[in-house]
Order: sequence, then C-alpha cells, then structure tokens
Amino acid sequence: MRRRHRALIVVTILAAACGNPSATAIQHSPAGATLSPAPTLALGGPCHSILGLPDSSCTPGAVGSDVTPETTASTICTTGFTSTGRRSDGRPVRPAVSYTDHLKLLGIAAYGYADTNPADYEEDHLIPLELGGDGYAPTNLWPEPRYGTHPASEKDTVENYLNRMVCSGGLALAIAREAIAQNWETAESTQLPARPTPSAAPATVGPFIVTVTSSSYGFVAATTSPGAICRAQATLPSGRVSTATGLQISQTAASDGVVSWSYGTTSTTKAGTGTHTVTCTDQGVTISASATFTVA
Repeated sequence: MRRRHRALIVVTILAAACGNPSATAIQHSPAGATLSPAPTLALGGPCHSILGLPDSSCTPGAVGSDVTPETTASTICTTGFTSTGRRSDGRPVRPAVSYTDHLKLLGIAAYGYADTNPADYEEDHLIPLELGGDGYAPTNLWPEPRYGTHPASEKDTVENYLNRMVCSGGLALAIAREAIAQNWETAESTQLPARPTPSAAPATVGPFIVTVTSSSYGFVAATTSPGAICRAQATLPSGRVSTATGLQISQTAASDGVVSWSYGTTSTTKAGTGTHTVTCTDQGVTISASATFTVA
C-alpha cells in the first residue's frame, strides 16, 4: 500500500509541477508552457521501469478526444496529422519540445534513473500520437531509454505498425491502444480482432465488392473477396498518376479480404486532393472503388 501511495504522490507532484490542480487540468495547459520544477522529484521517485516498460501506476497512458473510430480517416490516417495537425482546442497535436523536455527531466527523477543525461532518453507518448494518444497529459509521457535491450527506436516501429493496421481496417482502435499501453514489446504480435465498420461505402458489381477502408498520401487499403487479385493507383493533385514502386505490385486479398499498399512520397508533390483507385478481379469479374486523399 505504501508503494502505491508514493506513486500517487508522484502523479500529484507532476500535476503541481505543471501549475494545475489535477491531471485532467494538465491536459489543457498551453503548449510550450514554462513548468515549475519539482524539487521533491530530484531526490528520485517511486516509479520503476522494468525491461523497457513504464510503471503503469505512474504512466498508465491517456488519449485525446479528437481521435475516435469514426474520425480516424481524417486524423491519424491522414499524412501529416501528428506533425502539423491541430486539435479541436487549437493546440498542435504534437506538443512543443520545450513542454516535453521539462517533463522529461521530472520523469528521469521520478523513475530514479542512475543515468540522468536527458539525451539518453526519448520523452515517449505511451499511447502514441499515431493512435490518438494525448500529447500533453503527463500520465501519457515518460522518459524511455534510447539504449539497452528495448530501446525507444523499437517502440517507434511498433507504433507505425499498429497505425497501419488500424488505418487498413484490420485492427480496432481501442484494442490497439490497450495493447500498446499494457506492453508495447508484445503489442505487434498479439492477435487482435478487426475493426468491423468500413470507413467508405462499397462499390458493388457482380458477385463481390471492393471497399476502400483507408486513403492517405503514401498508404491505401481496401477489403474485398479473399483471393481476389488487386492493384492500386494514386492520381496526384496535379492529375499525374504516381509511379512509386509500392504501387506497381499486385496484391492478393488475404483470408480476411484485406489488401494494402504503402508507397514513397515526396515533399515536392503539388498540394491538393488526389484519388486512390483500387481495382480487383475475382472469378473473371473486375471491379474498382475510389477514395480521395489530401496532400498538404
């Protein structure tokens, strides 16, 4: 009981350090705000990282209100959302470094790390921005070591994988969040149920359908009949058809009917609205479905 009581004290101190009376209030503090130091934490806290995982009593994770199963197509599945996107409260999706760097220092003390060099840690969002994690909540931020058996770079790979799965319609958003919050090291290999609701209306012809479930610059996914042979095309805002290598490969729909393509993008592409078209053939019948995407 004493250890849990001390853990609650640290969460309270983190809230006080941000000049807010509660963790909820902290989530609404201005981006880049100057935080007051917490001298008590400089002595070391009761949080403990084991094998690269955060302490769930100190860092349980937190999500924002803007990303829901109904809004994934326009938020986390849109290119640039986590880097340049804005929340409904007007703040950037990704907080300023000045905000996270101070929390990193507090976290290093709270976790009692012997190595106190900030450069050796990434101030990590336990539930990543790519899954709608709250960028500002201290309960979703912790100093993750860049070195060791489970470095921060390995978690980045898992985050990107789970984002692709959610955006392709192959994974429920809530379950992806729960898996990475509980144990990010096993989240990628966990067998998780698919998201049941497609994000686009199907185009129906003949004995099967094609539904574009995710469409963002650099990635497109669809569902169709298992075993169907499919190709994807990206028509850029300029009207030019992309010749990226990733789009030159035919895909065979898996047993769950999911097909997806990732392809290279370039910052010189004209801004505007493009169109993805997925064309599938099954038992001699060919059908296509389209969805738009935005190039910022």
